[in-house]
Amino acid sequence: MTPLGVVLNRAMRALPTQRPLPTLERPPLSDSSGRRDAAIATRVQRADEQRLLALTEMFARHGFHDAEALVRARLLYHSQVGYYAARTSEPTETRLAYVPHYLQAMTGTEATTEELAHFEAFLLSTQSR
Repeated sequence: MTPLGVVLNRAMRALPTQRPLPTLERPPLSDSSGRRDAAIATRVQRADEQRLLALTEMFARHGFHDAEALVRARLLYHSQVGYYAARTSEPTETRLAYVPHYLQAMTGTEATTEELAHFEAFLLSTQSR
């Protein structure tokens, strides 16, 4: 299995298996009340830092050095936050069609056909629960 396959498998194992994936709701871009309230802003910042650290460590485990791991983590995290902030809505099939390109852009590695099929099957199985 390629390193990318290992990343995909670990990501899939980390997701809940007995219930559907949660829908993450983000406020519209114009709503910054969470950033104005100091207590909420602190919690949001802490959560962002934890997620960025986890992603940075994931990239580091797969051979990316400190600065590159951090930059790749930021790109991945901020792109996903942007999906919610911009309220991007697209069919699952469309988003799945972009997966090989996202993986190539984020990791510099091409996924195998088998890895992509395995990931697609997993993702679709989580949506049917």
